[in-house]
Amino acid sequence: MEFLFGWIFASVVLFVICFAFWLLSRAPYDQVLLSASSSTSSASERPEHPRETANPDLTASDKKKTHFKFRAPLKGSSSYTHPWLAGSLKGHLSRVLDFDLSPNGKHLMTCSEDRSLILWNCSDFLEREHKCFRLNLDLDHALKVCFAPDSKSLLLCMAFDNTLTVYKLAKKESHAFRIEQVENVQFEKVHKADIIAIGISPDAKYIISASGDTSLAVWDLKGKILKMVNTNHGNNYYACISPCSRFIGTSGFTPDVKVWQVLFSKNGEFQDVTRAFELKVRCVVFCCM
Repeated sequence: MEFLFGWIFASVVLFVICFAFWLLSRAPYDQVLLSASSSTSSASERPEHPRETANPDLTASDKKKTHFKFRAPLKGSSSYTHPWLAGSLKGHLSRVLDFDLSPNGKHLMTCSEDRSLILWNCSDFLEREHKCFRLNLDLDHALKVCFAPDSKSLLLCMAFDNTLTVYKLAKKESHAFRIEQVENVQFEKVHKADIIAIGISPDAKYIISASGDTSLAVWDLKGKILKMVNTNHGNNYYACISPCSRFIGTSGFTPDVKVWQVLFSKNGEFQDVTRAFELKVRCVVFCCM
């Protein structure tokens, strides 16, 4: 009898323990259902639009006007102004990588990542509308652009080929221009790193191109390499030609500017490029005095 009573007591205790565990395990699920039902009821009770409940007599046009007042301003709506600003030239669809003014002061050439060249008239800069002539390049875009001293030819540095290309301006009827490539002038690929600077000497005797390593190339106007110079800058950052056409300045990673002299004979034949002097500065700009 005592054994039976003990067995019944143990069964009741086990049942109570199992029932308690079942309640504890079901409590989170009940809370989730309760929160879901409360959110649903609150969402159904919430008004669809606060302005409509605040004033239900508003017409459709009044509601649109009220909604427009809270709309964020559009990007680019405010235009930049400055007392010296003559105007903004807009025509490219991507980043403008370089530009150059013609020596005669009549034109500005710009190149962009959208594989286009645009020729602008400087006489239109103060006008409301800016006339331009556009050329789309095939399968490549120009990184650098430089006018020749005659203001009729252009020197371009192409991005994918990493070579130089010559274009010329040809006048059409009604004061229009045509930009076309000069096929008989070809430059071979001599730079291993990307070209970072190009230039044409003011006396139209030679062309330079500098790459991001330490190489500086001096060319003639027909695309023949005259000399390769190792600048020993670690990395070239910039290169330019002096207005007198006698010197080339280079700067780079090292804290100095090196000036090179381009030597020609009395007959106009190229002789050599020699080291002229060195400046302990970071950048170089040649000025006419």
